[in-house]
Amino acid sequence: MRCIPGSPLLPFTHQLLLTFDPILVEKVAVLLRHVMRDNPQLQRLYHTGVFFFIMMYTGSNLLPIASFLKYSHLKQAFRSEESKGVELAQRSVLGHLLPEAMVCYLENYPPARFAEIFLGEFDTPEAIWSSEMRRLMIEKIATHLADFTPRLHSNTRALYQYCPIPAISYPQLDNELFCSIYYLRHLCDTIHFPDWPIRDPVSVDWEVVQDAFAALWCLFSFFKKYKYARSKI
Repeated sequence: MRCIPGSPLLPFTHQLLLTFDPILVEKVAVLLRHVMRDNPQLQRLYHTGVFFFIMMYTGSNLLPIASFLKYSHLKQAFRSEESKGVELAQRSVLGHLLPEAMVCYLENYPPARFAEIFLGEFDTPEAIWSSEMRRLMIEKIATHLADFTPRLHSNTRALYQYCPIPAISYPQLDNELFCSIYYLRHLCDTIHFPDWPIRDPVSVDWEVVQDAFAALWCLFSFFKKYKYARSKI
């Protein structure tokens, strides 16, 4: 199996994910997880479109997929060296596909927990996700791949040419404030989530203060510019 990453067969293996056949998709996910372990080509894997293809899967046997994603999502060289210190979601190849909270959940919990969230309906301090949001994500990715999938149907030897996808916006999160790894509205809801565990409370408090200060500074800058503009009228 170790010969696959260095051969022209690799992109075709990934494109088998577009069959959406549960058994085939699961076997491809398991194969990728083993073949890409400590493999120098792992960081360029995103070029094959595999993350688009695998996130379009509509089935429920997600544990092998979650295992592959957890292992690989932060190991993709799709950003420059200067981006190493940025937020987790910006360093993840899934950052434009999933909400930031879901990327954090993938990184902070075992694959089985992520698979459970991804398949369900959750509205908690650490995860807001639903079947509707999953459907929206799949539709957006399908639209992004709209030029490729018809070509693949007519020519099974067609290869995907990588193109970055615009960040997917989820209307369900429009009124949510996400800080650290928590949605603050739910985290402050002591009625529904009275004993929700907080990882590193000091760090969370500091991030909340920083975000609040940044928001106030933006507001101050806006009014300062507005006042200056008014004075010139």
